[in-house]
Amino acid sequence: MAKTFVSTLGFTESLVLAPIIKLGLNKDDKLIILIPGGLDCEDRIENTLRKLRDMLNAISGRVFNMRTVSIPVGDFAESVRLIRRLIVDEAEKEDRIVYMNVSGGMRALTIEAYTAALLSRTITENVKFTEMELEGSAGSIRIIPIVFPRQFNKTKKRILRELAKEKEPLGMRDLSRRTKLSLATLSRNLRVMAQDGIIKLKKEGRRIIAQITDEGMLLA
Repeated sequence: MAKTFVSTLGFTESLVLAPIIKLGLNKDDKLIILIPGGLDCEDRIENTLRKLRDMLNAISGRVFNMRTVSIPVGDFAESVRLIRRLIVDEAEKEDRIVYMNVSGGMRALTIEAYTAALLSRTITENVKFTEMELEGSAGSIRIIPIVFPRQFNKTKKRILRELAKEKEPLGMRDLSRRTKLSLATLSRNLRVMAQDGIIKLKKEGRRIIAQITDEGMLLA
């Protein structure tokens, strides 16, 4: 599957390059670089872009598809709308996945891009976050995207909290006892929660066990 890297750009090219080096750059892949528009930093940004192009030339043998998009960072709603539309347009193309990289760039731009990516994930599944690089080459962290579960009621919240307490898989009967929910009610809710990606269900022998996911931990 072809990749489109959408990256916010700051004053260092290394934060844009890190996920490209990890995931590879093929001839059908694209790079879309988001830059802050209307600010007095064009020279520094152009210098970073020049260094980025030089590194990409070395990595790809001068065969790569890159474009820059200026984002009006002073208008949050418009910025999010533009970035979301850009992401969705790419993600809905056949056999293509979008990797969102918000490691670099000014804070307003990274928050706008992050928000746009979350909204895009409600429309299409082909959007993923790359790991966020920490300052000073101190490593990276995995971004856990927020999910928007359907009809997230008190019952589902109670189930998540019990699973979050243990952080270990729980069998249906044990979970029913802890939540004081009938097996029928519990089973019905767990199926929906598994579809939303906030828990995982698996079979161990005759038992069905439930385990909270990282996405579910954000809501517990």
